[in-house]
Formats: sequence, C-alpha cells, structure tokens
Amino acid sequence: MTDRSKIAFAIMLFGLAITFYAWWSTVVHLVDLVQTVDVFAHGQIVPLVSIVLIWSRREMLRAIKPSFSIMGLVVLTGAVAIWLMGELLDSALFAHLGLITAIQGIVLFSFGTKIYRALLFPMGFLYLTIPFGYALVTHLQHLTANMVILVLDIIGADFTAEGVLIELPSGLYEVAQACAGIRFLFTSVVTSILLANLVFESWKRRVMILCVGVILPIVANIIRVLSILAIAEMTDQSFAKDVDHLIYGWVFLSIVLLALISFAYRVSDIDIAAGRIEQKQEQHELDHHKFSIFGVSLFFLPLFASYVFPSQFEPVYQEGQQENTALYQVAPNGYRLINRPAKVSTPKFLNADVERQSVLRENSVVFSVYASTYNALGPGRRLYQSGNSLTSHDWEELTGLRQNHAEICGQHVEERIFRRGEMRIMVWSMYRLNEAAIASSLEEKLFSAYARFKEMPAVGEAVVLTASVADDLEVVRKTFSGFIKKNLHKNGLWSDAQTKVKGTRLCAE
Repeated sequence: MTDRSKIAFAIMLFGLAITFYAWWSTVVHLVDLVQTVDVFAHGQIVPLVSIVLIWSRREMLRAIKPSFSIMGLVVLTGAVAIWLMGELLDSALFAHLGLITAIQGIVLFSFGTKIYRALLFPMGFLYLTIPFGYALVTHLQHLTANMVILVLDIIGADFTAEGVLIELPSGLYEVAQACAGIRFLFTSVVTSILLANLVFESWKRRVMILCVGVILPIVANIIRVLSILAIAEMTDQSFAKDVDHLIYGWVFLSIVLLALISFAYRVSDIDIAAGRIEQKQEQHELDHHKFSIFGVSLFFLPLFASYVFPSQFEPVYQEGQQENTALYQVAPNGYRLINRPAKVSTPKFLNADVERQSVLRENSVVFSVYASTYNALGPGRRLYQSGNSLTSHDWEELTGLRQNHAEICGQHVEERIFRRGEMRIMVWSMYRLNEAAIASSLEEKLFSAYARFKEMPAVGEAVVLTASVADDLEVVRKTFSGFIKKNLHKNGLWSDAQTKVKGTRLCAE
C-alpha cells in the first residue's frame, strides 16, 4: 500500500468514525431492524457481500492512483440534507438513506472518482441494506390468495372464499401475511441484482434476470400455498402446519435461490473465470494539500447537523394529563348511552395523552366510540406508528373485501373489517392534526414538521367507531355515517370541540 493509499484509507476511516458517532442512533436503528425483522434479514448479508466484492477487486485497485474528489463533499452535503429531512419528518427511511449516502460521499472524497467508479456496484449494493417495502406484504397477500382461488376454481375444487379466507371440506384456512412470501421476494431480488452484475454483460439479460428474480418467488410461493392446502385435504390441518413450517423455512427458500442461480449461470453471456472488469479513465481530479485539509474538515457536517439542527425542531408540548375516561356522560341526541358495556374491542394508541371511550346504541346497532389525543406528536407519539392498533390484539384484519373509504363533512374515513373466530367487527377510523383532516402517515409527518417549524404544538387526534356485524354491513355503515354527520364538530367527539374549526358545518341528514 502506497503512502497516498494509506492517507486516503485513514481519511475514509476518520470520516466514517465521525458519521457513525454523530448518527449513532440511526446506525443502531438500522442494525436493529435487519436483525429483528425477518423480512429485512437480507440486510445482514448485503454489507458482507459488498466487502467481498471490494476485496475481489483489490489487484485492479492497486493500479489506480487515489485522489481527492470534490464530488464526495457534494454527496456528503446531500446526505446530511437527507438525514435532516428524516429527523424533521421522523422518517427512518430518510435517515437510513442519508447514512448510506454519507458513506458513498466519504469513500468518493477519500479515494476519488476513478476508484469509486471501479467500486460503483459494491458501493451501490449497500443501499439494499435499507429496510423498505414492507407495504408490499398486503398486496402480495391478496395476489397469492387470488391466484390460489383461481387455481382451485380451475381444477373444480369444492371451496368457498371470502377475501383471504378459503374454506375447504377439511376446514377454514387463511392466506395470512406470513404466507405473502415477502421474504422470498426480497431475498430473490437481492440475489438477482448480484447475479446481474456478476454473470451478465448485456443490459437486456440483466433486466431479464431481475424480472425472473421477481416472478419466480411469487410463483413458487403460490405453489407452496397450494401444496399446503392439498396436504391438509389429504391428511389433517396439524400435519399441514408442521409441513408448512418446514417448507416455508430456509429449505424452500434455498431451492428457489438455487433455481435462480442455476438459470442465471446457464444463460450467462460472459466468461466468469476471466473476471473482466473494465477500468474507465476519469478527468478533472482535484488533488492538493490545501483542498484535502478543507475537505476533511467537512466530515464534521454530520456531527454539526446531529447536534445543532435537530435541537431547533424539538416537538412543542402542551401540558396535559394522562387519562382514560368515558367519552360521553350524556348520550348525544338520538342515541342511548350504555353505561356498563361489555366492550367488543378497544383501540390502542401508544403513549396517547388522553383516551376516551363510550358505547352507544341507535335502534338495533350497538357501537363504541373511541377518541385518542396526543398533545404533541413526535417520535413514539404518532397517530400512524408501529404498535398502534384499531382493535384489541386478538382480532385479525380480514383483508381483500370491498371496503369503503369515504369523505364525510371534509373528513377522510377509512373502513376495515376484523375477525375473531366466527365474529366480525367493522371499524371506521378518522384522524386530524391541529384541526386539519389527515389520511396518511405522510400527511401526518408533513403537518407535524410544519408545526415544529412554526414552534407550535402538533396536536394529533384519532376517532374510531366499532360495531359487530353479521350480514348487515350496510346497516352499520349507515349508522356510522349518520353519527359522524351529526357529531363530527360537536358533542365532545374531538378533544377541543369548543374551538371553532375553520369551515365547520353541521352535516345532519
């Protein structure tokens, strides 16, 4: 290793040490996710693969002279901006993206564009460490259930289906989220990206192997679910579950990956043994002593950002007391208050300052009204956050049905249906932040970030309506809709109901 290489390596380590120290909470959160969430387990292997790929290029790298690059500082500055956005919006995705991008900038600055371009794939491969895409689970669950139902219908099987529930003569089965095959998909996609770089030169073939890497695990997972149902029909459900645990594990995944790798090597268009790596020349490198001192000083940007800027955006709290009380002492007009109810289900909003719930009756429909308030939104105190639930823990969402998403009096209302055994409940939920209706996590984070900039509290509120249903879905929907129209802006439904809301209007039928 030349003196220049030693200096570049030392500068890189210094920059990484500063970044990891400044953004240690982000590093810990990223590591915790890839270690504890099974769906993101591939993130544990990605950095190791990148290191191996870099090591495999060591002979070629020795022939390239390291040189400082100003582009590295541009990338690092962009990474700091991304990380700050993540902190401001309380978005782990942006924080993780900023961390990985900072690593790119530090390596680019320390070694220059020639070396970075030679390491472009292993460095870019690091981005696959970032946990994202969990929202695909529901879509894959529905796709798997629909395809399984289609196959059962084609072969003339005796079955009935309701959303993701499939009833066969041997019993009732659910294509649960665990059956969605998201782990298959993520692992296969990461493997196909690696194969696209290692064994293909043509971009057409690279795109082909990526398509195969997406389609193969989805088809394989559908076959797995069908095979489990077939085993359950021929034997019993308990045996099928045992087989499912075996097949769903690494054995089945290994078979899928071996099939993908075998196919890739069979249709490869380059000589793997040759290990050809083209070295491209790069112009306009900046390499002088003054610039290196200036550049290294900018490695303190992450440290500066982590200790100065977020402190300006701390959530503004309003004084409040934790309470869990009745929402109504007197029933709203046209409704009967049930004072000693046997609540069917109770929503859960972590760290809420105020929770209130009452049970009402209108004609034959008995329903609960739950209201939750956060006096100041922030990390761990969100309307949309992991751990919050619209029902008690023993209810499972029944997805795949035609459910309503309505606008009532300017308020977005989302409908979900849950089951527990043979029982069904309908749940309507609606949210607002500082008296403005919101309908997503993104809106919540944008509104709360704006409130922090204005140095004002970001007060978040949720209202959840719950009722048991049989075949009377429309009756319950009509009851919920009527209740919201009559009580949305009065009768204490929201915690600050006495405050005048811009555009407030009664929406009684």
